[in-house]
Amino acid sequence: MSYIWENYTSNKVFISGKNVCPYIEVFGELSKINEVNPVIRFSKLFGLLHTLFELLHTGDINVVTNAESVDDAESVDDAESVYSVLYHYLSQLVDDAESKDLYHCLAQNVFYHYLAQLDKCKGMNYKQHIIEKVRNEITDGYFGDRAKILWLNLNIDDRETVLYVLVERLLHDSDCYFMEAIKKLFSHSSLCYEDKTDLYYLYIGELDSNYNKSKYELIKSLFWPLKKNLEPVWNIHYGIIGIEDTMKVNAIQIV
Repeated sequence: MSYIWENYTSNKVFISGKNVCPYIEVFGELSKINEVNPVIRFSKLFGLLHTLFELLHTGDINVVTNAESVDDAESVDDAESVYSVLYHYLSQLVDDAESKDLYHCLAQNVFYHYLAQLDKCKGMNYKQHIIEKVRNEITDGYFGDRAKILWLNLNIDDRETVLYVLVERLLHDSDCYFMEAIKKLFSHSSLCYEDKTDLYYLYIGELDSNYNKSKYELIKSLFWPLKKNLEPVWNIHYGIIGIEDTMKVNAIQIV
């Protein structure tokens, strides 16, 4: 979905679209005039403003106390009513229809520019939307039931760490984030490849507790290529010929 705050510039001209797709908020971003779909996020706002403007003109408090939530089908008409009030006072100085239409478009443009600025200052940016989307996908089982269970086993901090690395991977469309995720949850870790056995050995310098295993299994399921073989080695490092720190007596294990 394209939002009014994306690629925003003060030179853009916004108008309320009539026949718009229910899944897109802004159309014609490459042209000077951008049609905005008021249904997706602004239906309640326009409905409330429409009610308040009715109160302003009629003085009847019942229009507020009896107001119900506005459905999407009415929101476009509500938006037009709001614009009508916004440009009403401006159009008092002119009588011809052409000028009134101009003021009507101006009212739409000003209103959407204000909403775009408000979104940029107070709303969620694109990356935050992706984070929330991926979070929901994990809990809904989009990445598999096992990943969902492992995710729910982690504490909040570890969940957020995995989530942010996963979002980075998806945004950059890259498979090179496995060790980044491992390093963030296991600071003492390293990865070696044995070409004779076509096997990767992942050293994790922590005990193989159930919780640590859950962290490892989740990272593996989300980031590790399925076609590559991976073997975890916990706590005590495996010996690597030529690297003295891994070849200490009584401080190595054979894999």
